[in-house]
Order: sequence, then structure tokens, then C-alpha cells
Amino acid sequence: MPNAVAFYSYKLKDRVHTPDFLAAADRVNSEYMSKQKGFISWKVLSDGETWLDLLTWETMEDAHNAANGSRAYAFAAEYFAFMDFDSLKAHYFTVENSYQSGRTPVTGALHMFKLKDGASADHTLAADKLCAWFPETHKTVVSFDVFSDGEMWADLVIFDSKNNQYIDEENPLIQEYFSFGGGSTAEPYYFAVMKNYSQ
Repeated sequence: MPNAVAFYSYKLKDRVHTPDFLAAADRVNSEYMSKQKGFISWKVLSDGETWLDLLTWETMEDAHNAANGSRAYAFAAEYFAFMDFDSLKAHYFTVENSYQSGRTPVTGALHMFKLKDGASADHTLAADKLCAWFPETHKTVVSFDVFSDGEMWADLVIFDSKNNQYIDEENPLIQEYFSFGGGSTAEPYYFAVMKNYSQ
């Protein structure tokens, strides 16, 4: 069974101090999230305006159970109190491909898209090739994950340096991977990794 990813995007309320928000994230992780069944990792990303929480779980059931249970705890309420809930968007994906190097994450690029009709199998093969290519030739890549909910797809590339961009338009593997996009492809969002929790 593939792992699941709970994806949340949001903005913080006006006049929120980032260190206070990240301290609340530390408490949520240590007192609740890391103790939940199926927890694998939680990345908190920001581009200075928009924030992303990406929580990886062993199963989709684990992801939903943790999200529902967190509302009962005061320390989670503190974390949520920093957020502008009008901006909050949630999405649940399964992990289709994954490469992990174990190095320290610094920045990330998130890309969301839909595939052309019938392209799912070919896209998965192209992602497999990228997963094999990254450790051989792209030494700055910490991780590469491809997510899907059956309709929308997303990939997240994490780097170990601030000075790296993921998309090399001249690379044939990159060209093949993106050739299966169906016209709703968006430009990637680039984020700093603010927190990285894992088991």
C-alpha cells in the first residue's frame, strides 16, 4: 500500500512572529504528531508569504485519523491560531514515486499539474528514471516525491542548498517527465524548509 501525504497550504495572520509559529509547530510535533500511528515525516515550508505543511503517513487512514484527532488538543489549537483559515487549503495524495538521500533539506520546489489522458503509466516510468538519475548526477537533491490523488499530481523536490533550481529544460529526462502534463501545468513554487520532522 502506498504512503499518503496530507498537504496543507495557508497564510499566517497579520503580525504573527515566525519564531512563535515555529515554536508552536515544535510542540505539536513533539507532543502529538510524532506519536501518532503511521507518522513518517512533516515538512513545514514557506516562501515568505504562503506556508505549506506536508505530512507523510504510512496509510491514508493514518493521515485522516491524525488530522481529526489533532483538533482535540490545546497545543494544536495554539498552532492553528496563527493561521488565516480563509486561506487554508487541504489535499490528500498517495505517494507514487520517492527518492530520499538523507541529507539536510534547505529549499524546495513544488509543482502541481494534471496529466494528459492515458499518460499515467508513462509518467510513472519517467518518474522512476528521475529517481534513479538524481543520486548519480544531481548531488544537491535531498528528496524527490511524486504524489497523486487520481486526478491532480504534484512533485516536491528538496535541495541541500539555496542556489539550486530543479528544472533543467535541456535535460532529456526532465523533458520526458514534463511532456506528459495536460496543459494545466503551473510554474513551480520555491520554498525554504523551515522545519523538517521525521521518525
